[in-house]
Amino acid sequence: MKFTGERIIPEGKYSSPDTLEHIERYYFALDYVKAKRVLDVACGIGYGSALLAEKANQVVGLDIDRGSIDYAKSHYSCQNLKFIIGDVQDLNFPDSFFDTIVSFETIEHLPSPPMFLKELKKVLKPNGILILSSPDREITKEILIDTSYKNPFHLKEFTLKELTALLSKFFKIESIYGQFLYKPSFLNVFSRDISRWLYGLDKKKLLKKILPLSLILWIPRKIAGIKKDLKPVPLRTNVRAQINIIICRNIK
Repeated sequence: MKFTGERIIPEGKYSSPDTLEHIERYYFALDYVKAKRVLDVACGIGYGSALLAEKANQVVGLDIDRGSIDYAKSHYSCQNLKFIIGDVQDLNFPDSFFDTIVSFETIEHLPSPPMFLKELKKVLKPNGILILSSPDREITKEILIDTSYKNPFHLKEFTLKELTALLSKFFKIESIYGQFLYKPSFLNVFSRDISRWLYGLDKKKLLKKILPLSLILWIPRKIAGIKKDLKPVPLRTNVRAQINIIICRNIK
């Protein structure tokens, strides 16, 4: 499969440059899926679902894209892992069916996040765990060098405050983790502003055409002072991260 920016491709000619950060989120989730029945919503091509299946009793990987599910079935199928085509905003499972639900980088792609969370709550067992991640709009805006850029696949990006407020309407938030901590110095802010000015001089956007995607992803993070810490860490007061990971419990 060819990498378009919408789904992660972990291997082959068209592998995604940000694969490792996605895989680390699945490693993080392993402690919450041991001996559990797990739903991996928007599973993409299935590499994460396969990792969860190493610890879980049963994993269902669900995605709306038929090509992704076909790829997952042909590359990652195993005895306790099932891949199905489905809409995350209309889940066709019995009520209270899953012990744990994993939702990585999904909610920002959807036209109705509240409908999505309502569906997750319905199929998650009482006291079950939801692990959800999403990029922080505020941090992304601060680190961008090309300030006109908008992810074409994201319909609604959230700040941490917005995301926790929305999740709290459906679940009890237990803990918050982050990837790529953001604690900029004066030098970082100055370097970012200079980089934005220089980028503005490149009217034909030649750098964007020449540089590999891996550098386009990491140069703004490096300049802005983002730490390249792939493993999720607990977020403390006054510490922000580019990727927020929220652990929720389904209190009914």
